[in-house]
Amino acid sequence: MHKITPSGVDSVIAGTPGAYGVRLGAPGSLGAIDALTVGMDDNIYVISENAVLRIVP
Repeated sequence: MHKITPSGVDSVIAGTPGAYGVRLGAPGSLGAIDALTVGMDDNIYVISENAVLRIVP
């Protein structure tokens, strides 16, 4: 998962480039993302491979 700022700076905030499948920890990885939302706590929540994951930016 990438974060792109208004000035165009691209950084990886979750997952490992080239890795596939849900693996927790650092560095972790993500499968296909089925849903994504930003919570009122400013964390990002995704559904990937039937798992709900919280990403703290």
